[in-house]
Amino acid sequence: MKTFFLYLIFIVFLLDMSRSTSIESQLWLLYITFAIVPYFIISKKQFNSKVIILGLAWLIINIMASYIFGKELREQSIIRFIANYIFLPFFLLSIYGKSFLLKLEKFLFILTTISLPLFLLNYLFKSSFDQLTPVFKDFTSPTLIANENYWSIGIYVSGILQTYDKITVLRNCGFMWEPGYFAVTIVWGLIIHWLSKGIRFDKKFIIYAIALFTTFSTAGYIAFFLLVIAFYLKDVSLIRIFSLIAVIFIFYNYIYSLEFVGGKIDLYTEGVQENKANFEKDYNAIKLNRFQIAIYDINRVIRYPFGFGYYDRTSFEGTDVVGTNGLSGLLRMWGIPVFAYFMYLIYKFFWIYNFGKNNRKTILILFIALMLVFFSQSIHYNILTYFIIISSMTFKPDYEAAAKRL
Repeated sequence: MKTFFLYLIFIVFLLDMSRSTSIESQLWLLYITFAIVPYFIISKKQFNSKVIILGLAWLIINIMASYIFGKELREQSIIRFIANYIFLPFFLLSIYGKSFLLKLEKFLFILTTISLPLFLLNYLFKSSFDQLTPVFKDFTSPTLIANENYWSIGIYVSGILQTYDKITVLRNCGFMWEPGYFAVTIVWGLIIHWLSKGIRFDKKFIIYAIALFTTFSTAGYIAFFLLVIAFYLKDVSLIRIFSLIAVIFIFYNYIYSLEFVGGKIDLYTEGVQENKANFEKDYNAIKLNRFQIAIYDINRVIRYPFGFGYYDRTSFEGTDVVGTNGLSGLLRMWGIPVFAYFMYLIYKFFWIYNFGKNNRKTILILFIALMLVFFSQSIHYNILTYFIIISSMTFKPDYEAAAKRL
């Protein structure tokens, strides 16, 4: 029964993280939260004061932002966020222990593996896959079905055609709503695998690597480069040093030169330098690129450092401003003090799950790789992010053992 309930939870998590289906995953998360409370009490687990304070902080942040910026208080959304993204992760981690996220990684790895043959068929028989759009129309998210030839069956989303300068590629979304988010999940999965088992080029690494390359994700490719560096730096030797030099040479001359890697970064940089911005009707707001929104959010929280909560589109110029950036999203949602605390907790998470006995420099590179993909996607409304944060509030790292591996 406990195992059945666990996989039921994983399925709901999948639907919530993927955001590609028409199923009300937030409502199902709420059902799970209420369903698990009696089991939490029967198990005689203790409430964590830090988790309660975090929930109260989210409530206070939203009340203050609502009052200061003259917005209507969204009571139901605030309470649902506390239940689904703060209390539910705590309940599950308390009941299942550290193994919960390890089992979740295995579940996501299975889905990643399934995505590869489906993506290959999608590539070979794209016109046939495109014809499935009407079949899965009702199951696909109403906001996403408007995209051409887009459909979702939960465990797989149709590949997205994207043109970069002179080439057009089919990008693998896997089980996520878009390829970049799939890349985030892959990088997280590989990091968890390496933390728990030690850094190695095994079968799981190969499958994750192949899946990551099919996403054609800029941040995913750069994060993968950092992960490879972590492998070569775990033990210093002459062979590893020469191998690392070769990897850097190949990445810079062949990978970074690709239009969707270096070219895309140059485009973002140009947007910052020339202050390019567009008003997007779909968002009813000014949309900035990833670099621009990071700079804008830093300036925004300097003026108001206590967090915008659910009102994170609010600007001081009168027109709402949006952009894709998970780190700056956490910063503007929670404010400077809580964001700084979150960064500490995320780094601490790496030591908590460091069963593979990785050293400090390896942990640091893995941390930077995760922050890179977090920078590229809106992870501030992703339940996986809050599992990482709540894990560090629930468990303690073995610093004594870690000190021996410095």
